[in-house]
Amino acid sequence: MLLDLDTQNNLDLNCINVSSDQLSDIPLDWIKSDNTQYSDECDVVLRRTSIPDNNFEQALIDLGYDTTLDNYVLTKNIERVRCLKINHKSIKSLKGIEAFTKLSYLSCVGNKIQTLNLSSNRSLKKLFASNNRIKSIDLSNNQKLKVVGLDNNNFTSLDMTKLPHLVRLYCQSSKIRILKMRNGNNHKLVTFKVDK
Repeated sequence: MLLDLDTQNNLDLNCINVSSDQLSDIPLDWIKSDNTQYSDECDVVLRRTSIPDNNFEQALIDLGYDTTLDNYVLTKNIERVRCLKINHKSIKSLKGIEAFTKLSYLSCVGNKIQTLNLSSNRSLKKLFASNNRIKSIDLSNNQKLKVVGLDNNNFTSLDMTKLPHLVRLYCQSSKIRILKMRNGNNHKLVTFKVDK
């Protein structure tokens, strides 16, 4: 067993892998910095998700899901997030949103997003993405979606055929020319607002 350990000056060290037996009995004279943790699963603890848009990452920092603007966030900090409100943050890209696997509510209103791929966010029930610049949106795997707000965007076609639980659709002031709605449950729609 290692008797002496001092890593306090290594600020790049995030995790020290130890056995499960050691984890419950870390020697008192082992010294580490506050940003370093002991774990028997460092590979899991250190999984990171790329967040290339600095404004998106700053919004995550502001919400307490990240600490450093470095284009990454620890996946364990976001994979269980259920509600994300990132309105009016000048975000251009939501790349990295795919790691929010438990997300059921997303509001990203008033940003500069052009492409929105939410196909990995299968728990999503409510989406509000109005007042962006969205030209392309993928909701192909979001079968739980009930409410979709996409007013004032730039897409010309929208496919809602894989959203059997949709009850509210807001698509006003968009450039939509083709709207695919055949999902077998259109009788559930309570609100349907689409115009130019």
